[in-house]
Amino acid sequence: MSDPVPPTPKTFWPYGLIIFYCSFVVAMIGLVVYLSFSPDEDLVSDNYYARSLTYQTHIDSLKRTAEATDKLSIVHDEKTGTLLIQAPSDLRTGTTGTVVLYRPSDAKQDTLLPLALNAQGVQTVDMSNRSKGAWRVKLSWQHAGLDYYREETIFN
Repeated sequence: MSDPVPPTPKTFWPYGLIIFYCSFVVAMIGLVVYLSFSPDEDLVSDNYYARSLTYQTHIDSLKRTAEATDKLSIVHDEKTGTLLIQAPSDLRTGTTGTVVLYRPSDAKQDTLLPLALNAQGVQTVDMSNRSKGAWRVKLSWQHAGLDYYREETIFN
């Protein structure tokens, strides 16, 4: 009589490989679903195409501001939490414009304010109730029929 053949041990590695592959596929599908429902990324500007068509006027405003001797200044006072926009005596009357407080990290916090200089040529903007971090102050004004533009980054 011949010796019986000893039973071979069952190998479980194919099952482990199948389970690993299936769990990887499920994790990737879950990641794609999670990323598709994540919050929207903000564009720099909602109307970026229309703004790109008028960019030459912006370049002219920057050049005119760089060449001007009298221009509006932007001062951030960290102690009082205020932003001061100051005009020299020549620009205190007949100057109109806008102040944009641009928050690079969150478009929902952006604020558009009219340029409203008082008799001393100063406009005060309260920054104490705004989020801490970087803010870009975009100041555009018109005086004597010419456009000017100035931009400064402040840290609140």
